[in-house]
Amino acid sequence: HGHGDVEGQSFVSFPATFGNRSAKKARIEQRGNVFETTSFTKVTPAPQTSKKSKRKGQGAVSSKSWPPTLRTFVERVFEKCQSSEERTKAQHWLKETIAEANEDGVLWSKDWSVMAVPNFTDASTPAKCHICLREFTPAAQDVAAAKRWNEVVALPIVQFTPQAVAATWTAQFGGMKWDDWVHFPCLETMSTKAQEFQKASKKMYPDISKHKWKELQQWARHVIDEKEMQQ
Repeated sequence: HGHGDVEGQSFVSFPATFGNRSAKKARIEQRGNVFETTSFTKVTPAPQTSKKSKRKGQGAVSSKSWPPTLRTFVERVFEKCQSSEERTKAQHWLKETIAEANEDGVLWSKDWSVMAVPNFTDASTPAKCHICLREFTPAAQDVAAAKRWNEVVALPIVQFTPQAVAATWTAQFGGMKWDDWVHFPCLETMSTKAQEFQKASKKMYPDISKHKWKELQQWARHVIDEKEMQQ
């Protein structure tokens, strides 16, 4: 691929394949190689007179110079993508993230193995609720707009509102990641319970057990079933 500029910003070039080529040949043939099929917009060759491209520690960085942990992280990011649109978003995000790490001089010192993979799913893509464990479409909910958990609860949490408590429980026991989509009916149910627990315990953040979480999940499913029966 080589170096180039995307509207004045240097981009990171991706390799055709990673690791064992033969082991991934079938998968690449089935869904297309995301590193080759996903193209950048308005990519033009960088002029040789560009001073920025000649500076050390800045501009594009070849995938050949990536540390092994970064190469593995890039694979993890693309494996999570379910559509070409998500792969396009993922490549754009990776391009900026890797370029920033290179410019900051932390490309090799950064622990890519513990870095979280962002959620690139679109609001029209079905998602699984971490509370009721049922599938829902974020954009099809009876709310003004689909939102992710970190858009509903500001991080870091300074004040434990009922919603913040419900979100923390969901992250702790339900495996929710903060950039996952919110299933609003379950958020409402869990927030109501969180407020009840706050009043009963007289604590802003009432601790609950894994067993109590399971009971709350059952209650959330019951509430949804009741609403569906009334419709």
